Amino acid sequence: MAVVQPAGSEAASGMFGWMRSWWNWCPTSELLLKQAEERLISYVHTAYEDKIVSISKGNFIRTICMKQDTENEKTPLVMVHGFGSGVGLWVKNLDALSSQRTLFAFDVLGFGRSSRPKLASIRCFG
Repeated sequence: MAVVQPAGSEAASGMFGWMRSWWNWCPTSELLLKQAEERLISYVHTAYEDKIVSISKGNFIRTICMKQDTENEKTPLVMVHGFGSGVGLWVKNLDALSSQRTLFAFDVLGFGRSSRPKLASIRCFG
């Protein structure tokens, strides 16, 4: 039989304390983010291009392009990171995955080093 602890008890606060600290996330500066990512990307041995792709309303998507062979007819590989991440997530995989084909890794709008558009309102979530 399971014992349910009251919400304010030590067991409950210890069990869910990590969630409270996670929700207290505070964004860092663009400069610190750039410096941290440059340190990560320095471990990539394959040549790459770091591009800013302009989209609507002054926003942009940051993209890394790794082209091995311009005559390679294989379908390019597109890397899309998950929530709260950026292209730095792929640092251990970029060399191997780009060895056979062109690779694109981009920061999803609002994450990594892509722009963070101002949203007028959020009508639904999910």
